[in-house]
Amino acid sequence: MIWHNSPMIKKILITFLLVTIFSHSLTHVLAYENQESTTSSIPIQLPYEKINPKDGFKFSFKRLQEKIIFAFFTFSAQSKYMYQRDLLSKRLAELKYVVDNKDISNIQTTSQRYYTTAGDLTQFTIKNNQDKNAFKEQLSSHLLILENLKKEFNDTTAEWRFIEHDIDYIKTYISQLN
Repeated sequence: MIWHNSPMIKKILITFLLVTIFSHSLTHVLAYENQESTTSSIPIQLPYEKINPKDGFKFSFKRLQEKIIFAFFTFSAQSKYMYQRDLLSKRLAELKYVVDNKDISNIQTTSQRYYTTAGDLTQFTIKNNQDKNAFKEQLSSHLLILENLKKEFNDTTAEWRFIEHDIDYIKTYISQLN
C-alpha cells in the first residue's frame, strides 16, 4: 500500500492543513460553544479589521475562511449565533474603514455585505430562538456608528444613500426582533 494514495492519510493531511490555516479563528469559534450571550453592546470606537475590502486576494481568502469556519466548525446554534454576531461586527468595521479611507469603489459592496449579514443573522436569531435582546442592543449600537459614517458624505451622493440604506435595514431588523 502506498501511503500517499491512502484516503485516510489524505483526510488527516487535509484536516491538519485546515486546522493550521484556520487555527487563530478556530480558537474563537471553539470559545463560542460555551459562551453565554451577553447584553453588552459593542463600543462606539470600532477598530479596523486587519484585512479590508481593498486588500484584494487577502480579503477574498478571509471571506472564504469565514465561510469554511461557519460551515464546518460551528456546531451548535449558540456557536453559530455568536460567530455571526462577531462577523457582523467585522462587516461594520470594514464599512467604517472603507468610509474613513474614502474607498469609494468598495462602499456599495461593503454596505450591501453589512446589511445582508445583519439580515441573515436576524432570521437565524428568530428561527433558532437566540437572545433577541442582546442582538437588538448590538444593532442599536451599530445605528450610532452608521449615523456618524453617513455624516462623511453629502446627502446628494450615492455613498450617503448606501449608508442610509444600511440604517433603514437595521431599523427594520430591530423591529422584526420585537
